[in-house]
Amino acid sequence: MALSIPSEDPGSTTPSISVATARRLRVGLVLGLVCANLLVLVLSGDSLYLSRQHAVQRAETQTQNIANALDQTVSSDIEKVDLALQAVADELERQLASQGLDEVAMQAFLLRLEQRLPQVEAMRVAQADGLVVLGRGLNKAERSSWLDRDYFGVLRDHPETGLYISKPLVGRVSRQSIIAFARRYNYPDGRFAGVVAAPIAIIHFSQILARFDVGPNGSLILRDADVGLITRVPAIADKPAGQLGHSAVSKEFRQQLQSGARTASYFTAAGADGLERLSTYRYLQQAPMLVVVSMAQRDYLAGWNLEVYRSVVMAGSFLLVSLLLGVFLLRALQQTEKHQRLLEVQLTKISSLQALLQEQAIRDPLTGLFNRRYLDETLARDLTRARREDQPLALALLDLDGFKRINDTYGHLAGDQVLKSLSALLGKGARQTDTICRFGGEEFLAVLPKMSLDQAQHKVDAWRLEFAQTPIAFGDASLHVTFSAGIAAFPQHGADSGELVTCADAALYRAKQAGRNRVLSYEAAAGTPAQPAGQDHDGKNA
Repeated sequence: MALSIPSEDPGSTTPSISVATARRLRVGLVLGLVCANLLVLVLSGDSLYLSRQHAVQRAETQTQNIANALDQTVSSDIEKVDLALQAVADELERQLASQGLDEVAMQAFLLRLEQRLPQVEAMRVAQADGLVVLGRGLNKAERSSWLDRDYFGVLRDHPETGLYISKPLVGRVSRQSIIAFARRYNYPDGRFAGVVAAPIAIIHFSQILARFDVGPNGSLILRDADVGLITRVPAIADKPAGQLGHSAVSKEFRQQLQSGARTASYFTAAGADGLERLSTYRYLQQAPMLVVVSMAQRDYLAGWNLEVYRSVVMAGSFLLVSLLLGVFLLRALQQTEKHQRLLEVQLTKISSLQALLQEQAIRDPLTGLFNRRYLDETLARDLTRARREDQPLALALLDLDGFKRINDTYGHLAGDQVLKSLSALLGKGARQTDTICRFGGEEFLAVLPKMSLDQAQHKVDAWRLEFAQTPIAFGDASLHVTFSAGIAAFPQHGADSGELVTCADAALYRAKQAGRNRVLSYEAAAGTPAQPAGQDHDGKNA
């Protein structure tokens, strides 16, 4: 078969395909750049969103930790003060039960306790009539009295009351804002003997709050049980919200308090100073007070705002670079588009040549059937599939009878015509799954998957009858040719291609010896001697 190279068709649509391809590339490039920029924007937005959530979560955790630390610090101070008050009350009751109140010894006792409690402004003692009789800085001539103090009346009238903590007030002796911590002491018979108090200056609580850092615009607030202001850091004395006892709070804070939770976090859109804040409040364990720790949004999102700026710069830079790159690539595509047409023509030629070469590599050029090289590949695959699916496979080896005589009598062109005629008959009668190959010279081999030995013998015999009854025209002559065939089957005659071909060849030899023009299976040819070396199936010398 001559190898022909297709001529270039002037009406070929290859150039138009090239133009369409170039257009698709341009559209794809634009879409790719748009998608890439959208992806960068989406990823940047998602990253910024998650980063903001983390910043808010960190701020919330920080306010919760500070609120807990303040609770522990203030509660620890109050617990120490209460222990001191109980010690003073016990000492007073002991003295009253023995020889009466020893003011000198009691005064020294109070001073020793004050030295251990620097947070206490002074420890003082009042009698049952409210008159203050003991304590540092006391001027008895002034006859200071606690009779009108709430804590004095409660402790006097309610013996079961333990530690009483007052709301902010101005001390009668110290003349400064304090919170009084007081306990009752009794006569030996249980009657009310008076009150011992340890006031703590509110400035002490301010100093505790100032130890914690909540950012330049944050705030720390201590309030009483009725949310009245005790102290605030930083102070805003020039505003109503910074006044002692001020109880106006945000609606968000009020809602959280109404829920009954002892601690919670919330966000305030506008605080007393107009700033947005994230806050955590917490009731103290040892006192009817609560702390409110707030961080300004501008502080805890400062790092995030910088990240937003960097992301915008990076996204803008990516957009600019991608636009410049896109312009460059579009121009490059336009410059190469004219070369693309010629390239596509050349590629078409190459593809055609490759297809022809590939086909020629596996086809017999005379008959158009597959050659032995292709047979070696496909037979191995068919056997593997038959083994895997547990299906039969038959192999038929066909050989033209008296072919040498035809060549000698009518010439090789006549022999070629006979080969073509048999090839056409086999190809017409084969299934799509069958493989028909020219095995060599006048031999043909048929691979018949999923076909039993009996089925294969019946099919090949039908081919034999049809071929024998079909005259082959050559010039003025009409040739009548027959063939003989040997059949072997998988798995009964062999497990691989070599064994099957050997068995089919033995059956073919037997068919030749039995008179030609017949089909024998390997079972029917059992006991057949091997073909003598150097002879073909017709017994002629090779």
